[in-house]
Amino acid sequence: MTALAERLTEILPEGRANAIPARALARRLGVDTRTLQQLVVEAIERGVLIGSASSEPFGYFLIASESDLEAGTAHLRARALSCLHRWSRVRKLARERFEEPVVARLFELPEAVGGP
Repeated sequence: MTALAERLTEILPEGRANAIPARALARRLGVDTRTLQQLVVEAIERGVLIGSASSEPFGYFLIASESDLEAGTAHLRARALSCLHRWSRVRKLARERFEEPVVARLFELPEAVGGP
């Protein structure tokens, strides 16, 4: 894990009630919010359980309980389902316009999400 991602995990508070807004967290780390998002992804990939909340209290936090887990991932599920719905609609429209081998190649799901 990079030094910045390590620092992120050190300053993140436990629990949603203590969430730190992205801008404040980025400022503390000396990065912009886009870099902060990348650091969060890096830390999660390294096994740190980080949640984020898009309603009060906003921000990032270490998941410490089942309720933190629910609150810290609910918006991710909603966003993922919305993206999947849009992806599915575009695939259906593409099948009406393009040949199936092209559509099959471009819309193949990776194995990790239920593909071949």
